[in-house]
Amino acid sequence: MRILARKANKNGVEYALSQDGDLFSVWKLCSNYDRHAPDGIRRVWRYIERGLDRPAADALYARRSK
Repeated sequence: MRILARKANKNGVEYALSQDGDLFSVWKLCSNYDRHAPDGIRRVWRYIERGLDRPAADALYARRSK
């Protein structure tokens, strides 16, 4: 998987556009409580949508990362 773009929107939420072969996906960086993490917050990437073609992925990424 290759990250093509990474950007934060006006609220500070980070989104990434990635490519895996011919398919594209949009990901969001989420923060959740985890008592085992050193600072108590675990940050993980979760997909918004996977298996998209390039125009659909670009449109979703642009809409989310305004």
